[in-house]
Amino acid sequence: MVLLKVDKISKAFGKKQVLDQIELVVNEGEVVGLVGHNGSGKTMLLRAIIASMRLDNGQVYLKDHPVVFNQPLPLDVGVIIENPEFIPHFTGLENLKYLASINDNYQEEWVLSLLKDLDMYQHKDDKVSNYSLGMRQKLAIVQALMENQSLILLDEPTNGLDRDSVKVVIDLINKIKTSGKGFLIASHDEQLIQSVSDHVYEIADGRIVGGQR
Repeated sequence: MVLLKVDKISKAFGKKQVLDQIELVVNEGEVVGLVGHNGSGKTMLLRAIIASMRLDNGQVYLKDHPVVFNQPLPLDVGVIIENPEFIPHFTGLENLKYLASINDNYQEEWVLSLLKDLDMYQHKDDKVSNYSLGMRQKLAIVQALMENQSLILLDEPTNGLDRDSVKVVIDLINKIKTSGKGFLIASHDEQLIQSVSDHVYEIADGRIVGGQR
């Protein structure tokens, strides 16, 4: 089943074209990688998918339902875009519980399992203000996965992680996709993209310039 279809979307800010006739698909149980230089349009594409900006042309579909600007998404989506933010005086676990409470979907066993997988269980009761960049990034990954979302969008998910931690993230993504989840991952990390992606698209100047399905 198709989880995400991006159908010829375009967006310009003034004279700057940030997305230009973008097309891609993410199916159940697959990981699609998105590569490109800074400013190529990767993050803008993810923002378009979650309806945080109005498109000039084209349409995004989640399970065949159109995505509408500033409206609730028609599919449960887990997201990391740019720098994740947490409440600094809350512990890691308190942050996760708070975020899950928004959708009334806190699944404690699954959350604790993710924390263990990412070697964060022993830090769950530490305040986020004491977390390193890598620890915050791992917490963001847990947040993006913790509600068993059908589609997960990850923007540079291994930012701040060492090689061992990247391998842990790779193993986790490969495990989760077997349950039918779909991933769209924008990253400069060649190890990550090569290790998890079923298909890879290259984006430059807001256009898909390479890739295969």
